[in-house]
Amino acid sequence: MPDETAPIPKKDEPKKEAQHDKSDPGTDCDQRYKHEDLRIKRRQLRVQVASLIVAGLGFLFVVLSLNNNTRSLEATVQNNMLTHVTDLSKLLQENPWAYPYFYENKPVDPKDPHYQELLITAMHFADVLDIVTLQSSQYKNQWQKPDAWDRWTCDMLERSPILRQFLREHLGWYGDGIKDKFKLVDSKQKCK
Repeated sequence: MPDETAPIPKKDEPKKEAQHDKSDPGTDCDQRYKHEDLRIKRRQLRVQVASLIVAGLGFLFVVLSLNNNTRSLEATVQNNMLTHVTDLSKLLQENPWAYPYFYENKPVDPKDPHYQELLITAMHFADVLDIVTLQSSQYKNQWQKPDAWDRWTCDMLERSPILRQFLREHLGWYGDGIKDKFKLVDSKQKCK
């Protein structure tokens, strides 16, 4: 039976059970969940920003490494070429009698007592010229004047009968660059 002494609520007055109580455990749980979710999202954002920074630094490191490797390659190519050319100069310095056979178009007689030495020296020149023609075409941007190497190769071929003779007999040992230049010189065409 209903309690007749209980006051009758007014229409405008909300029921006490319907009032929103801040001490309601469900509401506190929702706010804690939202707060924890926001904290996790902030942490994820910081991790993503840190990952982006690390990736950017990694990319910068790769670019700097490539630049350094390019300079190292340039130095290696130049050093390699100059070492070979210097070795040829030393060879002629130690044997000055051989100079005219390589720079002054002096013909060689197969009965000359230095004939074998001259052939071996011609082989050294051919080997270096082969390297020069290859590297001056593959690494053109490593040289201030890559065409100077081509001109030097042509000059050597034009000024040395023993070198041309050696190449004529052993052309299959060498690459296309020196072959092409030799064929131009051997056919009395302008070598470039």
